[in-house]
Amino acid sequence: MINFTALIDHNLAGGQLHTLPDLLNAKWHEIRHLLPVFEGYPVEDGYWRWEPELLTPTAGDEDERFRLEGPNGFLGHVGKYAIGLHHLARWLSFVEDEKIRPRLRGICIHIAKVLKSNRIVYVPDSGSNLESGAYWMVSDSMNIGAITQWLTSHCGPPPVSIESIKSNPEYAISGAGYYIDKLQAHNSR
Repeated sequence: MINFTALIDHNLAGGQLHTLPDLLNAKWHEIRHLLPVFEGYPVEDGYWRWEPELLTPTAGDEDERFRLEGPNGFLGHVGKYAIGLHHLARWLSFVEDEKIRPRLRGICIHIAKVLKSNRIVYVPDSGSNLESGAYWMVSDSMNIGAITQWLTSHCGPPPVSIESIKSNPEYAISGAGYYIDKLQAHNSR
């Protein structure tokens, strides 16, 4: 099973990181028209929150890593410079389903705007393809620029569209592929 993953920069300094759920919750109502991601699923009135037992660094780590639970099937890991988001939808659904992709993409774009990020990297997370390693780079305190450079040098250039991921022969075998969504620049805080 290959998970859908979106990697997004954030510009929250260590002392501001605790505000992330509040930032997401304050604007979450703006994407209700994109919910539910799956037709027929109920729309939760949930909210973003820290998963309590994971609020401290792993023993021996210098960097803080947090786990974030979100509404409507989202969860994520937050690193020093970026957030890695998973959703219940699978990578295959994102790449191939014309109803699910615009909803997931719209929600991720909304989150990127809230975080003042100008790009999103979509990757599969299965452990069976090279691109899957990008998700854990968030926890290793890498920003999206460094992750994008790694993906380009180890996996080749990004495709021109999400749909063109399917033309990669490795996609049929392992779900390989990634896509970089470049957004308009946002004013910094």
